[in-house]
Amino acid sequence: MALFKQKKIAEAEQFIHSQPQASRQSPWTTGQTNELLRELLKKARQKDISQEPRWVFLDLSYGQTSNVYFEGKSGSQISSPLIRSALGAGYHFNSESKESQKIGYTFNLEDTKQAPELATYSHTLQTSAHLDDPSRSLSASLFFSSQALSYSLASEKLGTNLKAIYTFGETETIFSADISKLEPKQESLSYLGGHSFSLRAAYGVWKPTSYGQISLTLGQEQIGDLTSADGSILPMRKDYYGVSLSGVWNFSPKTSVIAGLSLTQHKYKNDEVPDSKKRLDDDTNIFIKVTNSITPTLLLYLTGEQKNNRSSLGANDVWDKNYDVTTISVGVSWDGI
Repeated sequence: MALFKQKKIAEAEQFIHSQPQASRQSPWTTGQTNELLRELLKKARQKDISQEPRWVFLDLSYGQTSNVYFEGKSGSQISSPLIRSALGAGYHFNSESKESQKIGYTFNLEDTKQAPELATYSHTLQTSAHLDDPSRSLSASLFFSSQALSYSLASEKLGTNLKAIYTFGETETIFSADISKLEPKQESLSYLGGHSFSLRAAYGVWKPTSYGQISLTLGQEQIGDLTSADGSILPMRKDYYGVSLSGVWNFSPKTSVIAGLSLTQHKYKNDEVPDSKKRLDDDTNIFIKVTNSITPTLLLYLTGEQKNNRSSLGANDVWDKNYDVTTISVGVSWDGI
């Protein structure tokens, strides 16, 4: 933003293209860090840089996790090497127009070497329509995703996302809604079936070399409860509420730091745990990511994550859901276009 204010368009363009996850990956991937970078640079791109009509990217990281887990749920207390990768491609129709459309494909893989039964990968196809002008952006997306667990098809998801971003000077207000339906593909994973929705409101502020955001989220997952071999039930259907603080600091055109803190409470629907005990979980997630651009298309990064789950279910219940997960990884991201 500082470069744009000084009319240094070439330098600003070089900086934006040094952040491939922000400029082209994030519309087709999930993750708070990618979304923050995209929203930080959105205003500058709209005013001065036409978006690329097509893109290809590859992201690879390797690290160590203190606890094997699946989708944020503790699987077992095993320290393990962790491999994460993503690749994707997409096309932006009418990229020079205020009204435009996009289509993109993303493949994601997460492999915990010490617990191969928890290895997951997903294929996602997403299409969206956008309406942009200098003060607002409206978009509607439709996505289809299939996910494998232990390298066999586990579930399919169909969903939609609606988002509105309003810009006022150096601030922005964001509203978004997600609705999805999940269908299990194996009888043993029947608890995955159901539907979910979430609502999110956020407020962001730009500074010359930084961006800060606070957001509130509420949602509901109407999925099946998990029944164990002895007939006991682990509640899975839930409402959840969360608040998060996050920021981006650009120390130079090549080096950035992204950090965030989120607190989420999960309130489960039933009391079928033995002794009529209700399940209530509180999550605390902290992340920090340092990125360095080697070339305009090649990015190196170091990521640290800390996830803590505190639950009303302890060692004497169906499952002890109190756990901590620490993950440190290094990665490389390449944007081919």
